[in-house]
Amino acid sequence: MPAEYDCHGRTRRAVIAACGIFAAAVGLLALVGWGAEVAVLKSVVLGFAVMKVNTAITVLLLGASLLHAGLGRRLRIGMPCAAAAVAAAASTLLQYACGVDLGIDELFMRDPLVLGDSSHPGRMAAVTAVAFWLLGAALLQYDWNFAPRIAQAVTVFTLFVSSLSCVGYLYGAEEFHTFGRYGTVALPTAYTALILSLGVLAAAPNVGLVGLLTGDGVGGVFARRLLPAAILIPWSSVRFALPGNGRAG
Repeated sequence: MPAEYDCHGRTRRAVIAACGIFAAAVGLLALVGWGAEVAVLKSVVLGFAVMKVNTAITVLLLGASLLHAGLGRRLRIGMPCAAAAVAAAASTLLQYACGVDLGIDELFMRDPLVLGDSSHPGRMAAVTAVAFWLLGAALLQYDWNFAPRIAQAVTVFTLFVSSLSCVGYLYGAEEFHTFGRYGTVALPTAYTALILSLGVLAAAPNVGLVGLLTGDGVGGVFARRLLPAAILIPWSSVRFALPGNGRAG
């Protein structure tokens, strides 16, 4: 039994580390794209909204913090990286809420506005800032071992919001990822936020909803068997609820 639990623990840490590596790699590639003027590294699909420089840096910080959690906290960078990500996201939200410019949007690189962007060059979308603020706060709570259920709840919310943006890109529903003057969630940002959310959820598997899914009891086994259907059926129905998908009538 101990060996089985240890195996599960290694698998969980590997998943967390993989999610962290993925996010850090996306952020790093986006920064390379900005520095080398390679458009595809900033947006993945040409013509789509690009991942802003501040977004890429925040993604890199969150990925590093998550990687720290997956490696058993042997790297002493988890808390500072999560705190820096929270500060960046909170500063962006403050700018949106108060209508001020703190000078952080183009602190590292100038951003020429392109069609579809908000009126704030270099600024991450408000939805992105909320998601990253919540994910960073959840990582800090896990590090402090404080209110893990609250951390899990806000991460589930972030998972839902990022899933909506991903579905919007899959089915061409701009209203799911474009919010006027509050910015557009870029394609790589949406999917990276989704991966980060899954990694953060895996960081505290023994509480709340995730505790039920990973439990060895009858409820856990039953929940795991129903989970694929619970995810796939609602999201597949979204396609027929969106305008322009050829529904009869």
